[in-house]
Amino acid sequence: MHNIIFDSKISSFLWDYSISFISDKPGILEYYHHCYKIVVSLDKSFELTIDGQTVSGVTGFIVNLDIPHSYSAPGLNVLVNFVEANSLWGWKLRNLLGNESWLNIRKLLSAKECRQVFPVDYKELSNALLIPYVNKFLDSFFLRCRRLIRSLLMNVFKRLCITLKETCIVHWNWKI
Repeated sequence: MHNIIFDSKISSFLWDYSISFISDKPGILEYYHHCYKIVVSLDKSFELTIDGQTVSGVTGFIVNLDIPHSYSAPGLNVLVNFVEANSLWGWKLRNLLGNESWLNIRKLLSAKECRQVFPVDYKELSNALLIPYVNKFLDSFFLRCRRLIRSLLMNVFKRLCITLKETCIVHWNWKI
């Protein structure tokens, strides 16, 4: 039996600002959306084309707003999540991506972590049984995003403090 616990407040809030589905399409032609997009393979790695280059061995990615991209995933099932740009989740992704056009999901989760959230028989589950697994995955994903953003902001803050400290030392050593 499939018993799974997730934070229903976080997950239900996320569903208000995103669309999630599992697709078995072999890939997509180049296109873009005015939203953030998270794609994660539930099976094996696939090929992504973005910024004029093709990247093989991708298990998942996050695409920034309005970035043309395509991927080829024949025979695979992928979890696709579109996140509204002006939502709390969109803000988190905006901070995570910064000026980057995309981010390899491996910077947040290993391929094993991505697949462990879903049961082996996920293909046979109804949507009602599958939704809690999608919620759990997205909750853990956004928790990792928050930790990474916090780490990035701390690094920026440390560099700013060092810069200010050096500036103050130079300032205080001036002789009039």
